[in-house]
Amino acid sequence: MAEDKFEQAVIEKLKSEGWEYLSDYSGVTVYHLYDHWRDILNQNNRNRLDGEALSDNEFNQVCIELMKNKTPHDAQLMFVGAGGCR
Repeated sequence: MAEDKFEQAVIEKLKSEGWEYLSDYSGVTVYHLYDHWRDILNQNNRNRLDGEALSDNEFNQVCIELMKNKTPHDAQLMFVGAGGCR
């Protein structure tokens, strides 16, 4: 039960910070979440990608770079271009 309470606390904290809880993504596989994230990356970077979606290789490279981060703050820096992944 402690895990459920922790999860709910994280959800409530994120909602208080302006995040939207998407119940459609609760209890899904990690692959489903990666697919959703990939869609968001493609949408948010449409201009940089010249309208082309990330290839499997490009998306895997993004995932590899993300896994190198030790903290959420490090990941945030990577996404804004300050962490060496451009």
